[in-house]
Amino acid sequence: MPPPPQQHERVDTHKRLRAACTTYRALKSEWADARVETKDALTVMANAALELENAPLIVLPDTLATNEGELRAGIKARREEALARARETLAECAEHVADIRADFEKLANIDRYLAAPYPEDGPVFKTLTFKEFKRAFGRVATMYVDDIVAKEALLRNIVDRRRHDTHGKDDVSGDDIQTASSSSSASVASRDVYLAIISAWILDPYVDEDVLDEFDALILRAEL
Repeated sequence: MPPPPQQHERVDTHKRLRAACTTYRALKSEWADARVETKDALTVMANAALELENAPLIVLPDTLATNEGELRAGIKARREEALARARETLAECAEHVADIRADFEKLANIDRYLAAPYPEDGPVFKTLTFKEFKRAFGRVATMYVDDIVAKEALLRNIVDRRRHDTHGKDDVSGDDIQTASSSSSASVASRDVYLAIISAWILDPYVDEDVLDEFDALILRAEL
């Protein structure tokens, strides 16, 4: 004998909520890994960029004076290759971050994601209504969306900075850069900017750990 319509809807809603929580857990874990990978990629790119900026400041022994131009060109070429590889890795990380953000956005659009013919005030667990679950679930998903959007802005900042720096130095000769008294201070400024961006990446200003803990406890209580 089939279950009554309301009971059937409740069972179906339970399945939807469990599936949503499984997706949330997997996405949260994927984001934790992506954060570390992207932070490492940011660090590698910052180091590569600074090494390229500092290449003209390298002091070569007098014994290499006759080949100085060729040696400096070789050093610059190798460091440009290293920066290009770092850029490529960071671009891949940025795409991964964008994909994760898009997935969290789907979860945050809770009325669409958990659309079900079930009463908002209908019980889905012993002490929890459908509306209360959706509110809690949507809140944590939105926090992650906001946090990732902010971090994507940091990625754009460092990429745009490199593009600006590269274009700004295209017409400057190696001798001009080497003899410019501002080269060292410019490198220090660049290092400070990169350190600020990487430090900001590590922070989670939009993520409330208390809210996350409360939701995780809610999931455990509901045995989702």
